[in-house]
Amino acid sequence: MYKTEKEFLNELWRDLVGLPEQWQPYQEKMPSLESLRETERCPLLEDMALNRRIIGAFRYGLLGDPRKPCFDRLTRAYKELDMFIEDGNAEHLVDAYNMIYLEFVESTHPNFHMETIGDHDNHNKEL
Repeated sequence: MYKTEKEFLNELWRDLVGLPEQWQPYQEKMPSLESLRETERCPLLEDMALNRRIIGAFRYGLLGDPRKPCFDRLTRAYKELDMFIEDGNAEHLVDAYNMIYLEFVESTHPNFHMETIGDHDNHNKEL
């Protein structure tokens, strides 16, 4: 039996997104937004990726330059992820990150758009 409406809604939400019964929402007080901006990132990854994009600017052109050659970045990102799975070299993750980053910024996909997708749409799908 539920004690409060909040407990009922939490249970309903948990069921809708397919979370296990023992899952509980984050109970601790959340840190400030400023603190989260510092803790929820990886400066090492960001620096390594940026350094590679800077070298890429010399090789291929500046970010957003329409004269840059077109590459199949998503296929490359998948290949980098496969190589990471095979050998565990984090360099592949940096390269996959950059391929996805560049696809986001310079996408030529004819239906490129941004539409928010809630957790319930993607949560617990088979990986």
